[in-house]
Amino acid sequence: MLIVFTFPSARGPMTSKPLFGREFLALCAITFLTLCNTAVFFNFFPYLLSLGFSTQETGMLIGLYPLTSMCMYGGVSRFITSKNACVIMVIGLLITACCGIAYQFSVSMLPLICIRIASGIGLFFTMASCMTLFVAVIPPLKTGLAFSLYSVAMLLPYSIMPAITEVTQSWFRSPATMYMLTALFLVPTAVFATVNKAKMCRHSSADKEPAAEPLVKSGYRHNLLRVQVAGILFINASYFFLFSSLFYFLKGYGLEQGIANPGYFFTIQMGIMVTMRLFGSRVFDLYSKEHLILSALLITGVGYGILAVGVSGPLFFAIAVLFGMGMGLCIPPLNALMYLNSEPQFRGYNANMMMLAMHFGSFAGPFGGSWLIATGGYPAYCLGTIGLILLAALVILSLVKWKQPVAGESQA
Repeated sequence: MLIVFTFPSARGPMTSKPLFGREFLALCAITFLTLCNTAVFFNFFPYLLSLGFSTQETGMLIGLYPLTSMCMYGGVSRFITSKNACVIMVIGLLITACCGIAYQFSVSMLPLICIRIASGIGLFFTMASCMTLFVAVIPPLKTGLAFSLYSVAMLLPYSIMPAITEVTQSWFRSPATMYMLTALFLVPTAVFATVNKAKMCRHSSADKEPAAEPLVKSGYRHNLLRVQVAGILFINASYFFLFSSLFYFLKGYGLEQGIANPGYFFTIQMGIMVTMRLFGSRVFDLYSKEHLILSALLITGVGYGILAVGVSGPLFFAIAVLFGMGMGLCIPPLNALMYLNSEPQFRGYNANMMMLAMHFGSFAGPFGGSWLIATGGYPAYCLGTIGLILLAALVILSLVKWKQPVAGESQA
């Protein structure tokens, strides 16, 4: 039986600022629909192979999407503010919708490269804008709860879309049809964001804390080089390496083990993750965030260890519960830890650096995972992920050693 070892941390009185405002719910809805257009690509790896691309070409095409977003986060994030975020969000939604439709007509390398790059730009415009507005409207003493609930909106697509893809795969001549149909939902979403942009931007601008000093380039560099910030970014990138590689390669693993409909693994896993974040959300504010993250890494490591020895049948789907527990426990306290360890003027920027780390991990996962599988099969891939988990665990332990008092939290 797995036990999560956590330690309570002292808390002051909760702020009276409401969390469930219209802006918060709107951002959750936009995030959900946007990420449905990412999660629908659950079968993209075998689809590209069926078009005649090699394993390496397929890994490159998959990785271009998060790689483009990663470059955009690194170079453009600081130019997105609560004043212009709504307009940029609408542009991102429309770009993503057009790219999803374009898959229906593209089966060769050059068009797919262009679509993947444009999709990455659209994803960046949408998600970076959402995050900039999000950190401006959440109460500082409800960060764990806020990030937990927001992460539910980010997780639900990965629970729903793989199952829908498995059920409907025989309905369409090509998976590209499903990509197109999912993208069409972003058109009314863009209209909704346009209609409500004045309220969202005005509300978030009013709540935004003023910068203590001008944000010059040296200030950004100093912020990123802080031990706490750099360590949290590394752990976040490691997490999404694990998450993205599992998402793209588990179907191949399941088919190799003779498992029918392996996509239901993610329905179980994401169901556990969503349940934990909905009904255990207060835990993320009541207990030590560092120890919650360490527990999450260890549980996930056990899951990969079991996959490494080879599982099939009902045990394959039972392992989904383990991954749901480990991955469900990690991200809310990790995002809250970044928020609490960020100076007020850098909170929006650091939140988008977390998104950059997410996309770096999402790029490195398919790229590095495909290399490991090509080198030593799925056992080599699982052992490589276990090594990364151990390294991330060492980093979080070092953060406990270097822990400093932060807003909304007192030292025990």
